[in-house]
Amino acid sequence: MLTDRRLNRNILSALNKYSNAVLNTFTPRGQPQRSRCMNAFQYDAHQIKEQARLIRRHVIRLNADSPAGGHTGADLSETDILATLYFRILNTGPE
Repeated sequence: MLTDRRLNRNILSALNKYSNAVLNTFTPRGQPQRSRCMNAFQYDAHQIKEQARLIRRHVIRLNADSPAGGHTGADLSETDILATLYFRILNTGPE
């Protein structure tokens, strides 16, 4: 069984290793620096994780009510990436 300390070290701050790499950039001196975005939301990792969870619930409801069924696996697997892009990376401001 993993200890809490080891488990926390293995869990990335965002949702997966790809969104963590996108959220953190490095200066020429190698010191971590948050990327600067023109996003109106600027959610932190916890808020993005919560939004992704809500999106997953909505996707499941939509697919359950659909007569065709839908392909839930692909929809659920991309929610982490899309939530990170929309709520942190992309320029989603009003202008």
